[in-house]
Amino acid sequence: MTEYYDIFISYRRDGGFETAKHLNDLLVHDGYTVSFDIDTLREGDFDETLLKRIDQCVDFILVVDKHTFDRTLNPDFDPKKDWLRIELAYALKLKKNIIPLLLSGVDGFPDNLPADIADIATKNGPEYNKYYFDEFYRQLKSFLHCIPRNAKLDDKDCATVTFYSDSDVSVSVDGDIFRMLRRRNSLKPKLH
Repeated sequence: MTEYYDIFISYRRDGGFETAKHLNDLLVHDGYTVSFDIDTLREGDFDETLLKRIDQCVDFILVVDKHTFDRTLNPDFDPKKDWLRIELAYALKLKKNIIPLLLSGVDGFPDNLPADIADIATKNGPEYNKYYFDEFYRQLKSFLHCIPRNAKLDDKDCATVTFYSDSDVSVSVDGDIFRMLRRRNSLKPKLH
């Protein structure tokens, strides 16, 4: 199980789950560490673990559908049970990079949001478009402040490092030590 998270995705199960799940799968595939589903919070106190994950993250993605704030604005609903509000208020308090994703049918945020989350209205995110999802996803990644920790590199993404040395060189790459042996004016890698 991951012990650190770069991105936290907050959503309502009704209305936001499918988009949040799709984003989680894409971001994880691209090497980001994502806290997505509360079902993985099995050890310790739920609320403490949840807040710890928000502490760790750099980016906080908020998936907003047209009913996201119904509970929050309902005076009869207990705010201590409104987990999306708790997550968002905590992320705002910590000044996380908050990226709202307004899904189809959402033109903005309600004017009467509670004070602890009202600043969400000042945050910006890419325009969600299910018909041009690839472009939306590319734009979303440009809003992220974190970089993928577990990126899978294609050959085109690999860096080439050239050494010029009169002696052998040892290089450590992700914990693996390579010893470069000088032979006929070139260095040949040998796994040590």
